[in-house]
Amino acid sequence: MPEYPLLPIAGVLIAYVRVSGPGGSRLLRLALDTGATTTMVPPKAALAIGVTPARATAFRETITASGTECIPLIKIPRFRLFEKDLSGVSVACHALPSESPVDGLLGLDILKRLAAVIDVAKPSLRIT
Repeated sequence: MPEYPLLPIAGVLIAYVRVSGPGGSRLLRLALDTGATTTMVPPKAALAIGVTPARATAFRETITASGTECIPLIKIPRFRLFEKDLSGVSVACHALPSESPVDGLLGLDILKRLAAVIDVAKPSLRIT
């Protein structure tokens, strides 16, 4: 089972993820968040790769620090975590506060899909 290092910053574990679409690709810093059911990427990254959040046809009510919000769900054509490529990944599109050390969240949807095992002692992520 391949094992990949995670970057501990400001009390969170971070993985670098590359998202790609018809407009290009972007490297994002996503915090591993086992409390997030859905992975979240910022609108500016979606727009940069050619995915328009305003055209979303699905939404999810989400509890944020500022209250409950209705967040668009968008499809990321190519989502690469370490050496694993996923296509057509549905993610929430929402910006985190500007002072956040990360761009978004890596949620349980992706972690379960990859049968990932988090080792917080190392810190690392194993993917089956």
